[in-house]
Amino acid sequence: MPEAAASRSRPTTELLERSGHLAALEASLAAVLNGSNGRLVLIRGEAGVGKSVLLRRFCDANHDSARILWGACDALFTPRPLGPFLDIAEVTAGELQALVESSSRPHELAAGLIRELARRPAVLVLEDVHWADEATLDVLKLLARRIEPTRALALASYRDDELDRDHPLRIVLGELATFGAIERLSVEPLSETAVAKLAEPRGVNATELYRVTRGNPFFINEVLAASGERIPPTVRDAVLARAARLGAGARTLHSPSAALRRLAPPESESRPARSARPRVLPHRPARCSVEAQQSAVACRRVAGDALKEGDARRSLARLLGFVGRTHEAAETCRQAVALLEQLEPGRELAMAYGKLAQRCVNWEDVEGAVGWGTRALQLAERLEDVEIQVYALATFGAAEFRTDSARGREKLERSVELAKAAGLEDHVGRALINLAWLSARTRSFAAATRYVESGLEYCEERGLDYWRLSLLGCRARLELDQGRWTEAAGVAALVLSDPREAPVPRVLAAVVQGLVRARRGAPGVWPQLDEAHARAKPTAELQQIAPVAAARAEAAWLEGRNRDAVEATEAALELARRCPAPWEIGELASWRRRAGISEEVALPATARPFTLQMRGDGAGAAELWTEIGCRLRGRAGAWRHRRRRSPEEGPRRAPGDGRRAGRRDRCPSFAPARRARSVQRASSVNPTEPREPDSARARRAQAGSGGASQRRDCRPAVPLSEDGRSPRLGDPAQARGAHARRGERRGEAPRARWERWVTPPAM
Repeated sequence: MPEAAASRSRPTTELLERSGHLAALEASLAAVLNGSNGRLVLIRGEAGVGKSVLLRRFCDANHDSARILWGACDALFTPRPLGPFLDIAEVTAGELQALVESSSRPHELAAGLIRELARRPAVLVLEDVHWADEATLDVLKLLARRIEPTRALALASYRDDELDRDHPLRIVLGELATFGAIERLSVEPLSETAVAKLAEPRGVNATELYRVTRGNPFFINEVLAASGERIPPTVRDAVLARAARLGAGARTLHSPSAALRRLAPPESESRPARSARPRVLPHRPARCSVEAQQSAVACRRVAGDALKEGDARRSLARLLGFVGRTHEAAETCRQAVALLEQLEPGRELAMAYGKLAQRCVNWEDVEGAVGWGTRALQLAERLEDVEIQVYALATFGAAEFRTDSARGREKLERSVELAKAAGLEDHVGRALINLAWLSARTRSFAAATRYVESGLEYCEERGLDYWRLSLLGCRARLELDQGRWTEAAGVAALVLSDPREAPVPRVLAAVVQGLVRARRGAPGVWPQLDEAHARAKPTAELQQIAPVAAARAEAAWLEGRNRDAVEATEAALELARRCPAPWEIGELASWRRRAGISEEVALPATARPFTLQMRGDGAGAAELWTEIGCRLRGRAGAWRHRRRRSPEEGPRRAPGDGRRAGRRDRCPSFAPARRARSVQRASSVNPTEPREPDSARARRAQAGSGGASQRRDCRPAVPLSEDGRSPRLGDPAQARGAHARRGERRGEAPRARWERWVTPPAM
C-alpha cells in the first residue's frame, strides 16, 4: 500500500459496530504521536469479520497524521519470504529495501525497520500474519521487542479461527504475552440488531439472515448481493476452500457440505464451521524434518552421489539428536564418516567428525570427543574453514569442562567470540547453552546465571528459538536449585507450553515442575516425572538421566517409598560412575543413603559438599552449600547441625520459619511446632543420628510444659509412649507414615519433610 493510502478508495458507508474499535486505534495513535512509546496492536477475528476494512478505514482517516506503510501476507502454498516487508520496502526504498533484497537475517531486517520507523511518525500495517512465513514472524517478534523507542503504531491482523495449537503464530503470540508494548483488539461478528439494519433495505428476513450467517459481514454481504440465490457462488467457494485446508480427520468433523447446509435456510441452525489454518508454512514438527531428511539420504544413495549422501547422513544425525533418538544419531553419523572417508577429505568429512565428537560429549565420553574433535579441527585448519573450527573448539571446551572447568570454560568462551566475529549465530547459541548448563551442573550458579541471561538476550534478538528454549530450561533448574520455587515453576511452564519439538529443554522443565509439586505436596508430580523419564531414558545421556533419576528418587522418598527411590537411582548411578561425573555421583548416592542404602562411594570422585555430607560433616557441607549459592540446602543444613546453646542465649531461629513475608518458597515453613521449639531449643539433636520430625519434638515439648500449647497441628499423629516420646523416634519409615497421615489433612507433609531432611544424616 503506497504512503497515505493513496491507492485505496475512501468508503463513505458507515461501519456498523466498529466505532469502538476505531476509537481504540485512534487513542493508540494519539498516544504515540504525543510522545508516548511505540506500540503493536494485535487485531484478531474470524475470516470475513471485517479486519481489513477496519484497518483501511483507520488508515484513510489518519494519512495526514502519519506515514502509512502497508504490507500483506498472501495465502500461497509457498509463502513469499518476508512478503509484507517486500511491499513496505518498495515504498520506503533506501536501507530497508537493500536489506530485503540482500536476504538479510531477521534481526538485521528488524533493526533496519526500526530505524526506518524512527525517522518520522508512522502506521505500519501487517495484514493476515496467519499466512506469514517464519522469517516474517521472526521480524514481528523482534519488532514487538524494539518498537517502544519509535513513534510508530504497528497493526498486525490475523484470523484466530485458523490457528491450531502448533501454528507458528500461536507460538509467537504466547511469547509476546508479557511485552508491555503490546495491545490486543478483537473484532467480533455483528449483532442481530446490526444485521437487521443491513437487511431492512433489501426486504430480507433479518432473523433468518442472522441465523444462517451468525453475523459474519462477508457472508451477510454475499447473501444480500445474491438477490435470492440459495447459496451464492462466492460463499460456496469460500466454504469449500476453507474446508480443503483441513486434514482428513478434521474434514470428518467439519464437513463442507454440512457447512453449506448451515448457509442454506431453513434447514440448519448452526453457525458456519470454523476451519484450521492452511498447512503451507515451512514450520513442521522435527519428526517431519527427520522423515524428509531420510528421503533426501535415499535420493542421494539412488543417484550414486556419495559425497552428498554422506553429508545428508550427517544432517540426519543432527536432526535425530534433536528429537532424542541419540543411538540412531550416533550410528548414522558413523555411517556418514565411513562413507566420506573413502573420498577426498573435505568440508563434509570435517563436519561429520565434529558431529561425532559432539555425540561423544553428550555421552560423557571425553576421550572419544577429543579424538574425533582433533580430526575435525585439523581438517578444518587445513581447509581454512572458520565454521568448523568454531564448532570443534566448542566441542573441545564442552569435553574438557567435565574434567577441568577452567580450561573448558576458556575454550567455550573463545568459540563464542570467534562465532560472533564470523556471524555464526547458531554456533554462538550452542556454545552459550554449553557454558550455562555445564556451569549449572557443577553448581557454579553465578556463572550459569550470567551465561543464561546473556544467552537469552542474544537468542531472542536473533530468533534462535531452540537455543532460547534450552536456556529457559537451564534457568528453570537454576531457580529451583537456589530455592526460588515459584520462579522455577513459572519458567518451566513456559518451556512446557511450547509445542515445538525440544526434548532436552522439556526434560529439564518437567523435572523442575515435578520437584516443585513434590516438595509442596501438590498433585500432578508423577505425570511430569514420568514424561521426563520416558524422554531421557532412550538417550543414554547422563546429563538428562541423572536429574530425572534424582528427582524421581526424591519424590518417591517424600512419599515414603524407599525401595522405589533406590530403584530410581541404580542405573543412573552406575552410568555416573562409568563417566565419571562427581556431582551426579554425589547427588544420586545421597538420595540412596537417605533411602537406607549404605554403600561404598568413591568419596574423592564426588563433589565436595556431597563428600562432606556422606562423611558426616553436615556443618561443613552446609557452609559449602551456602557459599556456592544453594541457600536452602545451606540454611537447612546449618540448622540441623547446629551447636548446643545455653538457656541464657535464648531460642534460636529456625531457617525459613515463615516469619519473613514472601519467603515461603525460598525456605518452607517449619510451622507444625514453632512455639514448642522455643521450649526445646536448648537441647540439641545429635547430628550423627536421624533427626526426629518436628511433630514429635512438639509433642515432647507439650508434655514437658504441661500442655501449654494446644495448637491443632501439634496433635499426636501416632501414639506416644509413657515418657511422652514417639515409639518410632529415629525410625524414618514410621516418621514418613505419620507425616503422610497428617498430610492427608493438611497436604504439607512432603514439603515439611523435604525441609527437615534436605541435608542427609551421617551414616
